[in-house]
Amino acid sequence: MNLVFIPIFAGTTALSWWLSGYDTIVTGEDRAADFRRRAMRCGATLLLIAAGLASPWILISVTVLIGVIWASCVSELFARGFQRLVDPQDTRQFDPRQTAQDLDKLAMLVQNERNDEAIEWCKKLKESGEASTLAIEAVLFQLYSRMFSGDSVQSSPPLAEAQRLWAQGNPGEAASKLDSLLQKDPDNLRAVFLQMRIYAQALKRPDKTDALLRTLGQRPHMPPVFVEYARQSIQEWSGMVPRPEKTTEGIESLLVNRQDSQCPDRVADLAKTSIDELLTRGHLSIAVEILECQIKDQPKNLNLWLKLAEAHGVYCRNLSLASKIIGRIEANPAFTQEEIQLAKSKLREWRGKGRV
Repeated sequence: MNLVFIPIFAGTTALSWWLSGYDTIVTGEDRAADFRRRAMRCGATLLLIAAGLASPWILISVTVLIGVIWASCVSELFARGFQRLVDPQDTRQFDPRQTAQDLDKLAMLVQNERNDEAIEWCKKLKESGEASTLAIEAVLFQLYSRMFSGDSVQSSPPLAEAQRLWAQGNPGEAASKLDSLLQKDPDNLRAVFLQMRIYAQALKRPDKTDALLRTLGQRPHMPPVFVEYARQSIQEWSGMVPRPEKTTEGIESLLVNRQDSQCPDRVADLAKTSIDELLTRGHLSIAVEILECQIKDQPKNLNLWLKLAEAHGVYCRNLSLASKIIGRIEANPAFTQEEIQLAKSKLREWRGKGRV
């Protein structure tokens, strides 16, 4: 036996055994069956390699057979690599006390209507990854909804004047006044937002709203997910999606209340509550955190993914985040086409009911 073949066989054995771990049928539930399946695949590969080394002509056929044997494992390897690329796992140690303190501070800022500070704190939490990204984005959507409501323009005389002109039936003149204001103060987001609303709702100028939206997207220091919020608002004003019903719950309902964060027993009770009840009672951040933890443990559980999408699409009234979650279901190779179609139909159902 040629001594050169020894490292070839040793390398093939190590590589094939490692790659066999990506077999989707190898789940770890039956270790004996898993071992037999991996050993048979690796043994067959070694026999084919040995036959291929005997003759160059045989090697061509052997290469094709090896490709067939390992096609599913290689496919799973690349699928998992792509999933880690688009949705990397956070391996840092989780400190629940620090997260509770951060959410507690965010709730305090929101309750005191310190909106700019709350947005900056949301940005910090979102970038750090210490809290649920989807939950923070849901809070931001609600925060923007409060900041850019019709009543908020009264604090600015130029915006109040533009609002008055629009109410009097002069939306074109109102848009012109806002143009003049934005030439002097291009970073005035309230002015941009009101102008987009006038173009979409009163003047029916989608070309103007699209141009303003593109301009916002090109700015380097935009508040987090504000462009997505503006895009969804334009769709609501234009009648492309139903407008959400007003809720009596404040933004604080998306967070752990300060009283809850200072009372461990209360938080523990909430953690034992069902997801549906948490959502109904307005504890959306807790529900989302629990769902995301459950999804990490059960990534192939379609019901958990759909419940997470429902939490954002129905209860947070955030269509863009719900669509992202459905997109993640579609990109996940663990789900069948029937399951993906079910997820898409759920999204259409929520839109049709006008609940997002």
